[in-house]
Amino acid sequence: MPKISFPVEPPALEMARSTRIENMVFVSGQVGRLADGTMPLDFNTQARIVFDNLSSALAGVGANLSNVVKITCFLAHREDAPAYRELRKKVFPTEPPASSTVLVAGLVNPDARIEVEAIAVLEPAQPSI
Repeated sequence: MPKISFPVEPPALEMARSTRIENMVFVSGQVGRLADGTMPLDFNTQARIVFDNLSSALAGVGANLSNVVKITCFLAHREDAPAYRELRKKVFPTEPPASSTVLVAGLVNPDARIEVEAIAVLEPAQPSI
């Protein structure tokens, strides 16, 4: 079974950003870190970046947000839940994926307020005629 992995930046994290096995895509938890390594402190900005990073991780293995069938969100602060739900509705306006939201005591990066991981399914390749 061939496996395609999209490396994570920075490489020191030693994990794949996303992995594709046949038509299944598994995306590692994405946080609100910008490409330059900085992380804004406010929740709404972090959450938007999380979904931008999720979209980029999916694109790296030939998928997009419309392929997502399940997301798991980890929130460090209960008061961020309503804003997260509103953003999730905007990101997935039709046919939202199955979703779990977990309140955690903290994330690995102490400035992170949200982390989202995803599972996506690609359409099977159509046979040539």
